[in-house]
Amino acid sequence: MSSRCRSRISNEVRCENHPYACRGFTADAHRMLGTERGAKTRLNRDAEVSGELPYNPLQWEVIASTLNHNDHTLATVLGNDRAIASARKDAAHAYPAGSVLSVITWSQEEDPRWFGGNIPGNVRSVEFVEVQSGPDRRGTYLYTLYGGSPLRKLVSTEEKSPTGRAAYILGQRAAVMP
Repeated sequence: MSSRCRSRISNEVRCENHPYACRGFTADAHRMLGTERGAKTRLNRDAEVSGELPYNPLQWEVIASTLNHNDHTLATVLGNDRAIASARKDAAHAYPAGSVLSVITWSQEEDPRWFGGNIPGNVRSVEFVEVQSGPDRRGTYLYTLYGGSPLRKLVSTEEKSPTGRAAYILGQRAAVMP
């Protein structure tokens, strides 16, 4: 018979077969989530994305993520539904018109609640690459960079073929999940 843990709303835990292991696991989970009795739930407000952005990329799905140990940043590449569908099917990164990709870059900070862990700090930048259909049925690429606090538009360029950061963002391979 397999071991089972059942958690109730009152945080009371009933375990079968491995009561001590289950209690330990449940207590650790409550500590990590900040739901243990007497714990104050803390959200990472420093990592919030705020400003005048054309989209809310945090509502999109993740395509890839990166860590840069040299400048102590972490970044997440996200995409709208059209970009996600293409990223999962097309290894050539030929995104169709209507695809929008975003890169959010945060400073990296030590996690005060987890020894050795790192968490996102302040938002350093948010970038967007929009794939648009052009008059000759070939795509055009609009790259926009937002920075500062609150975030504001710093750079906006439109190109017939992506170069620089736009090419880098469009070239990120989608993370593979089992």
